[in-house]
Amino acid sequence: ITFNITDYKNFIKLNRLINFSLDDFRNQIKSIFTRKAKSIILNIVSETGIPVMQLERKIDDISSILKSKLIEDFANDFGVNLKRIDIGTIELDKEHEHYIQLKKSTADQQTKFIEAQTDINITNLSETMRIQRKDMELGVEGKNFNVHQLNQQTDVLKTAAENLGEMSNVNLEGGGGGGAGMNPAGMMMGMAVGGAMGGQMAGMMGNMNQKQVPPPPPTNEYLIAINGQQSGPFTIPQLQQYIKSGQFTKNHHVWKQGMTEWEVVEKVEEIAALFNSAPPPPPPPPATTP
Repeated sequence: ITFNITDYKNFIKLNRLINFSLDDFRNQIKSIFTRKAKSIILNIVSETGIPVMQLERKIDDISSILKSKLIEDFANDFGVNLKRIDIGTIELDKEHEHYIQLKKSTADQQTKFIEAQTDINITNLSETMRIQRKDMELGVEGKNFNVHQLNQQTDVLKTAAENLGEMSNVNLEGGGGGGAGMNPAGMMMGMAVGGAMGGQMAGMMGNMNQKQVPPPPPTNEYLIAINGQQSGPFTIPQLQQYIKSGQFTKNHHVWKQGMTEWEVVEKVEEIAALFNSAPPPPPPPPATTP
């Protein structure tokens, strides 16, 4: 406890200086501090929400709370200005059955929280992959629909070109009667329209061939599972991203086509290598000679 005297008149008024003893004064302060500090700390959990299991790590916070609650008492009872309270330690009886029970309950809650968080992450991964797969399916269906339209238009143009081409046929079998002979107008129209149709058809076929992009090479995809929850499949680049974000760990099990059973990550060489791809720490600087 650190304090000073800022109002000496009040200090003289509250303390009999004729029989004043520094030891007695120290004992009085220690007595009131111990009594009030116990009361404050007993209620600090309900008033501030600091968990009992974290009291030992919240010493600075508790010191500040004690100062704010005791500064007025020190001024009114002793005539001194309370500057600081520094708590060295708060010791809990770790052998007490209530402490053991509370510690176990806290550990169980933390485990459940981690499991729940893992389930949420897996659910989010599954939903993200489902949306991506749906987008890919819609993209493929859209490409197939475009190809189907091109095929239909090509068939129409081909039929039109054949029909128009028949208008330019030259009948060389008969010489007279029956209207046999060459039709120059029909031949010229057939050649012109047929040529135009043929050009359009060739252009459409060329565009169709350009839009038909060959499929990507096959990639390994893995299903992942933890705590009985399954999600995926995921590609290697996706797993690398989830490793960086901490959503995919060595505690997961993986499976892909061709594997007889689920395996933990460290037993699958291709996946285990992803965790070892980070570079080692840089070497220390060379020692300098004095």
